[in-house]
Amino acid sequence: MSEPSSNDFNQAIGQAAQNQQEESRRLSLQAEKDRIARDSEIHSWRRDYAVRVYKVIIAWLISDVVLVLLYGFGEQYKFFLPDKSVIIAFITSSTVTVIGLFAIVMRWLFPSADKSKEG
Repeated sequence: MSEPSSNDFNQAIGQAAQNQQEESRRLSLQAEKDRIARDSEIHSWRRDYAVRVYKVIIAWLISDVVLVLLYGFGEQYKFFLPDKSVIIAFITSSTVTVIGLFAIVMRWLFPSADKSKEG
């Protein structure tokens, strides 16, 4: 039996390096496909939740308008007579809640690219 030459050894090392590069490219391509699939799924979730939050905000603001109209016509026709402080508190808290909800959803839908600013 003949001993392997240094040329055979170099060819084996070259083949192993080539196999390793191909495996590395394959794994890199698979990781990119996985990232794209994950981003697509996250985008779908964000779109669904954005619509849901939009509907909640619209309903909330409509309830504010209805309450103001009830209060205005209720005083005139004497059928809805809550104290002014109750109406002011409701409208103020509703406005703050809607603005906060909107800000949270927008921050989630469009996250900052710079993660170092977040504690």
